[in-house]
Amino acid sequence: MAGDIKEHAFCRRRNAAQNQLIQLATYMTQQAEITRELHSVFKTLRLVSIQSQNGENFTNFRAKTYCHRM
Repeated sequence: MAGDIKEHAFCRRRNAAQNQLIQLATYMTQQAEITRELHSVFKTLRLVSIQSQNGENFTNFRAKTYCHRM
């Protein structure tokens, strides 16, 4: 009987730990996706800044960037 209680407690702790690992993995995946999106945004902003310093029209630049991504 005492062995069953200890085993049951162990299983609960193991399951809780597994759930926390799953939550952590999900969080890390979401953070990686956000980081990729931010990298893309900053890259575009940097390119826009360079283009505007060179005197190019922002609208034309956006069209070229959009078409280049396709």
